[in-house]
Amino acid sequence: MGDGHHGWAAAELVLLVRNLLFFEEEDRLVLTPIFPRNWAQAGQSIAVERAPTFFGPFNFRIDSAVDKIDLHLEGEFEPSLSRIDWHLPFPVDRAQGDGGPIEVLKNRLVIPVGTSHVEVRTRREQVLS
Repeated sequence: MGDGHHGWAAAELVLLVRNLLFFEEEDRLVLTPIFPRNWAQAGQSIAVERAPTFFGPFNFRIDSAVDKIDLHLEGEFEPSLSRIDWHLPFPVDRAQGDGGPIEVLKNRLVIPVGTSHVEVRTRREQVLS
């Protein structure tokens, strides 16, 4: 940024990375609003630990395999959180989780609060194209 070692410049960079991984919007938590397609290739994994949010701290991990992507969630969420939106880099046909029905809206999943695991089945050409 050309601003040297200023604390505010470092804070802006940290907030940028945080907002690329997750952010709060009204009464929902949005995960991976920009999900690079190569993060979905088999063997890739990303994790966020002890992330503070307006709704309470949480962890999440995304593991990609040849035919599926798994989202693991752990959190101590406030009752004000109504849902979690997870964005993927390709349209999803079907997803299942352990916390109730998941709404599929093209490449966005609407996940009920209390869900700790979501599995999305993929077709290899979706991930590679």
